[in-house]
Amino acid sequence: MDLNETSDFLNHLDDNKVYIVTLDFIISWLQYEEDSPVINLSKPILITKDSNPSLISDFIQSRIKLACDNYYLDDDIMDMLIDKNGPGVIIKYSEFRIL
Repeated sequence: MDLNETSDFLNHLDDNKVYIVTLDFIISWLQYEEDSPVINLSKPILITKDSNPSLISDFIQSRIKLACDNYYLDDDIMDMLIDKNGPGVIIKYSEFRIL
C-alpha cells in the first residue's frame, strides 16, 4: 500500500471516529478467495482520519518485508505489489466504540 492509497483510505473515514484495523497479506489477487489462507501482518491497530498516512504506509511495507523474510517468500514480491494480479494487503476495519 503506497502513500497515495493510504491517504485515500484515511480520507474516506468519518471525522471524530476511531477504527480498529487488521492487515492481511495475500500472495495473489488473481487466486484469492474469501476462505483462502492469509498472513496476518500485525495485531489490530487503531487509526483515525487524522492518522499519519506516511507512518501507516511505512509500517505496512515493513511488515510485508518481515513476513517475506519470516516465511521465506521471494524478495521480488515487494516489486510485484503494484501488479493488480500480484500480492496485496486486505484492510479490514470497523468502528471502535467505548461502551
